[in-house]
Amino acid sequence: MLDDLEQYRSALLLLARAQFARQRLADVDASDLVQQTLLEAHRDRGHFHGQTEVEWFAWLRKALYHNFLDACARAQAGKRNAGQRALEADLTQSFIGLDEFLVAPDTSPSNRAIRNEELKRLAEAIEQLPQQQREAVLLKHIVGLTLAEVGDRLGCSPPATAGLLYRGRQRLQELLGDG
Repeated sequence: MLDDLEQYRSALLLLARAQFARQRLADVDASDLVQQTLLEAHRDRGHFHGQTEVEWFAWLRKALYHNFLDACARAQAGKRNAGQRALEADLTQSFIGLDEFLVAPDTSPSNRAIRNEELKRLAEAIEQLPQQQREAVLLKHIVGLTLAEVGDRLGCSPPATAGLLYRGRQRLQELLGDG
């Protein structure tokens, strides 16, 4: 069963990294959070009542979301409660947006399965990018920041940021066979 969970690691890692980038959490490791989620899923697999792979992946994403909220709460423990509620609302909205991308309500189960497989391929390709290119691509195309915001986060000039994004997209096209 644990081996079956491994096929979801890359997609979950992509989701976690996107959220970490959005929230600027540097003191929590996305891969640790995904590992925790997969171990908990293995432990709690008896609580899963779905029947399809799409339902299973949705269950894993929900577990990741809750683990992410817990990690944020620990990281933000010294801050005021109002700030924590705003953070939770932002996290909820960003995960909802990702869920809408992953499981659009107007698509068939076979289309959702195809989309999940494409997400897995994309996540695995993003993992192969050099760190700065990976962060630039995540911040721009997954989190949705502007070029200037990406540059600010990475400490790069706009031309350097544009170069990172260009090289990252080019490498993704090579890895995905789209170019």
